[in-house]
Amino acid sequence: MEANTRSYRGYNLNRLFTEEYLNSGSKEYAIQRAIDLSEIMDEADYLLDIHSTSGPTVPFIFSENRERNLEIVSNLGIPHVIIGWNEVAGDVLAGDTETYMNSLGKPGFTLEAGSHLDSGAADIAYEVLHNYLAHLKIIKKKTRKDPPSIQKVSMYKVITTASGVFQFEKKFPNFHPIQKGDLIGYEGKEKNPLLAEEDFIMLLPNM
Repeated sequence: MEANTRSYRGYNLNRLFTEEYLNSGSKEYAIQRAIDLSEIMDEADYLLDIHSTSGPTVPFIFSENRERNLEIVSNLGIPHVIIGWNEVAGDVLAGDTETYMNSLGKPGFTLEAGSHLDSGAADIAYEVLHNYLAHLKIIKKKTRKDPPSIQKVSMYKVITTASGVFQFEKKFPNFHPIQKGDLIGYEGKEKNPLLAEEDFIMLLPNM
């Protein structure tokens, strides 16, 4: 936390919820944790995986693009919703809890409550959890507030570097609109400029 970096023991736990790892028989600590958690999710009806980010961002939620999921997420109090993660994650980003839960046909969501250096992120996480439990009628809602209008942003492409060396032109905020021809950054040791080939919204830069 002091170094403001994300670290884990050998494996990223939130990339291990795939058949390859869950059926591997490995005794690695992180894989065993994933197996234990997957058994809990197998028995559960709903999932809310609460995260924070290494960079500043407005709070947002990952949701599968199903009517059932979107009806739930509209009551959680977070206006920014990213859909399409399950479709574009592929081998690079797959293996998260939300994707695993949705693969079982059960609603799963991932909340990014804000930067883990932002003291308000914990309050946001608590409020969303409370709204989720209230929506499921497990607890009573504290106060009656009209939920905010949902702003859905659909992921349709994951951009990774060919060389593994990339530098953004500047610190782009999450949900930043990009226009065709804008300079995004520099690729490779030669620092070749990377220009936007189309209009889009940038998601998860520096996350």
